[in-house]
Amino acid sequence: MIPHMQHGQYWAEITYEPDAEMFHGRTMNVMHGGFDFWGSSVEELRREFATSAQVFEEFCKEEGLDPLVVQPEAATV
Repeated sequence: MIPHMQHGQYWAEITYEPDAEMFHGRTMNVMHGGFDFWGSSVEELRREFATSAQVFEEFCKEEGLDPLVVQPEAATV
């Protein structure tokens, strides 16, 4: 089972990158490229998830995109 994390309506798959000694999160349920975030602890990962979500939403707003459009294949995961 792959660990997941949620922030609002965003879901991310979490992995640990031993070379970087950091956790890595990658959104699974959004289009427009989604976003990645990193943290050296779970607490830092949660903060970075929130910050990255805000930046992603601002980018989508500037581009006239809906940040919560779900990719069809992600909806079935």
